[in-house]
Amino acid sequence: YTGITRARTGVVIAASRPILLAGGKRGVHRYSGLADRLRATLRSSG
Repeated sequence: YTGITRARTGVVIAASRPILLAGGKRGVHRYSGLADRLRATLRSSG
């Protein structure tokens, strides 16, 4: 994802159609801690 969004002129994806479609359906879960930090900030300022 990062490489595609930062590409300057284009991108080449080498995959069969079923693999490409399966990859598009997968969910990505990331934990950065941002939501927790925002909640803590709201609690302390409220």
